[in-house]
Amino acid sequence: MNEQMWERVLYNFKVVSEIPRETGNEKGISDYLVGFAKKNDLEVVQDKELNVIIKKNGTEGYESSQPVIIQGHMDMVCVKDNDVDIDFSKNPIDIYFDKDRLTARGTSLGADNGIALAYAMTILESDELKHPPLEVLFTTGEEVGMDGAAVIEPEDFKGKMLINIDSEEEGKILTSCAGGITSTIKLPIKWKPAKNKYVPCLISISGLMGGHSGIEIHKGRANAIKLMGRILSSVRHNMKMRIVKVEGGSKRNAIPVEAQATVMVESPDLLEREIGGFYQIVQKEYLSADPNIKIDAAPLEKGKVKKVMTAKTANRLTALITLIPDGVQTMHRDIEGLVQSSNNVGILSIDDTQVSIVNCIRSSSASLKRDMVDRLEKLAYLTSSEVESFNDYPEWEYQKESLLRDKCVEAYESLYEKKPEITAIHAGLECGMLGARLDGLDMVSIGPDIFDAHTTRESVSVSSAKRTFEFLIKILEQIVQP
Repeated sequence: MNEQMWERVLYNFKVVSEIPRETGNEKGISDYLVGFAKKNDLEVVQDKELNVIIKKNGTEGYESSQPVIIQGHMDMVCVKDNDVDIDFSKNPIDIYFDKDRLTARGTSLGADNGIALAYAMTILESDELKHPPLEVLFTTGEEVGMDGAAVIEPEDFKGKMLINIDSEEEGKILTSCAGGITSTIKLPIKWKPAKNKYVPCLISISGLMGGHSGIEIHKGRANAIKLMGRILSSVRHNMKMRIVKVEGGSKRNAIPVEAQATVMVESPDLLEREIGGFYQIVQKEYLSADPNIKIDAAPLEKGKVKKVMTAKTANRLTALITLIPDGVQTMHRDIEGLVQSSNNVGILSIDDTQVSIVNCIRSSSASLKRDMVDRLEKLAYLTSSEVESFNDYPEWEYQKESLLRDKCVEAYESLYEKKPEITAIHAGLECGMLGARLDGLDMVSIGPDIFDAHTTRESVSVSSAKRTFEFLIKILEQIVQP
């Protein structure tokens, strides 16, 4: 691969970074990809979910080979630092180079999964590369439940090999992943008038590392929502307190980095001392895993709060937040170090009628996934709440025999004179959904080193991204099927 082609990958990544593509707002990027295909005289299909399929003939010597599917998703998780002024529905991502890292100023980068778009676009527009016929699939809604992948039509594809470009560690070839489901617990709220003798105060948690709830769930990082539940329970045991509002998290599949609670207390000074004592405990607990946690309490302007939760509602709320399972639940018995099942308490929100707690459940076992939903349903029953489950997507099971996997290993060894790692991932990939939609798919997932996805620290190693692109090109050169 020449340097000019690599520069084209970086250019294409910059282009897609300038197009708003937060999950649910993919029309702009979807339409751009359609225009890109037409500009390059390529066959293109855009379906009702705005998925885009672009097809390209095989190059000389590869014309009669079976098509290969290259796949990535066009949406991204959009998060920002509090002091960053950006409208993700209109503004581009401000990307820049920091030595070997490509990152963004104050926001998530979107390398998950913009890197797949940049790779595929560069291959599609090139006249130099050798490859079999290609069916490039760009999906929508991956970050909220793989909505696009769930509706693809089998008749749009002839290929039986699929290369997913949505993993985040170079040198690893993924061959299976977890399935998942989103379960939201809804607790009805009963209110009562606030008493004037109580002072409103704001409790805030910030500074957490957060991270991807699949890839980084095993790192033991703090969950701001769960910490807030502990704080509220602890304070209510030691002093009189009324709860007005509790909120935290922004994405179901990102470990929450912030949470806030508005409460009413008789003594703000006593509350600050209670919070200070709890903060010292948390600092010790997360000294290594999450060292920059901040917990503050401060009084607010009097007279603004007109109502508070009843004691029964507050009891049920604190019970829910503290008792909902969070983090790793089971480890895989056959694959050392692999998380089998987990839950991420991702979003806590409130309105006049209810508190909603959104949970992102993952498991490579369908029965264990169902068991976690069942536990949430029982917890909801005990607290007079309801559970709504949706975005249920299947796991991707390991195949003992895989020609594509063998070809990938050969390509990797020919480039680097060492074997890649064949492994699995706890995060959800679209391979499970695509495998359910397209019978008989032989699949792998690859990708460069991406760090801190779904956070404002997200970055991608430029040298790793370049090597992974070379690896993808080599795979396509060596896949010659009858």
